[in-house]
Amino acid sequence: MYGVGHLPGAPQVRPNSALHAYDPAGDASLFLSHALRLDDYHDGYLPAVSYLKEHASRETPINGSPGLLFALPDYRLISDSRLHDSAEYVVVDRWYRFDWGFVYRNYEPQTAVEVQRKLEMYEPVWERGGWTILHRRRAGI
Repeated sequence: MYGVGHLPGAPQVRPNSALHAYDPAGDASLFLSHALRLDDYHDGYLPAVSYLKEHASRETPINGSPGLLFALPDYRLISDSRLHDSAEYVVVDRWYRFDWGFVYRNYEPQTAVEVQRKLEMYEPVWERGGWTILHRRRAGI
């Protein structure tokens, strides 16, 4: 089950320059090689947008980070990691994971409980590059 802080593909520490990839233990080249291959935009964001374009209509409520507006400007997007408004799809990126796994757990525990309860209404339907798309379960299932 997808609970607060238990989503697969938890946020990874991504160095933003070659200097951050230095590893005094001698594995710097391996770490740098891995860091250079990470591409959240091409590996996660664009494929997630493609999935949504294939499976959701412009009227379908989609909850996700505001960055989705760039690729889905005419869609019915909600940006609410507290999940106040019901949506057909919830797009989980590193920012939603951060809110659920750190912010709410440590600073808003009641919100963490509410988010956990609401996430039980969804099931994962797509996952790639640190992004997960959840779809609302049909009633009675």
